[in-house]
Order: sequence, then C-alpha cells, then structure tokens
Amino acid sequence: MDKKIKEKFIFNWIKRNDGHIDTMNAYFVDEYIDLFNPKKINYKMWGADNVPELTALLKEMYDSLKLGRNSVGIPDRPSGFPKWAWCYYKK
Repeated sequence: MDKKIKEKFIFNWIKRNDGHIDTMNAYFVDEYIDLFNPKKINYKMWGADNVPELTALLKEMYDSLKLGRNSVGIPDRPSGFPKWAWCYYKK
C-alpha cells in the first residue's frame, strides 16, 4: 500500500490520541495490522504485537523530520516489557 496513506493514518492517530503515539499502544498497532496487513508480525502474549514495518516507518518519518520523538519510561511493566519506548508526535 502507498506509504502516503500509511503516513496519513499515523498523523490521524496522533491527532486523535492527545498528540502522540507509540508502538506499545495495542489499539494503534492492531488497527495498523487490520488496515495494512503487514508481511511480518511478531505476536505477543499480551500488549501490542511487534510490527517491524511500522517501527521502521515511524523511524523514517522521524529521520525525515515529519515526526518528533522522545523516550517514555514504562513503570510497573509486566515481565518481558521494555523499560522505555519511543513516543512520536507531529512536528
């Protein structure tokens, strides 16, 4: 699918979600999977599934200055969760 459509989806999610998103948001990741059917999905027992395509797209949008990002700590995380995640926002 066209990358511009995926970017528009991301910008719309940011707008609807208090101005930020991250790949730990299961609702965001699940909707991306439903709409774009990525080739590779690393399924998790709980929390958001890992979609390398989505992670790469967010990084590309950050590198091209379409998005800003900051790290956010994850307190009281279940076993297997990272200590922090990138949180993206529209510049």
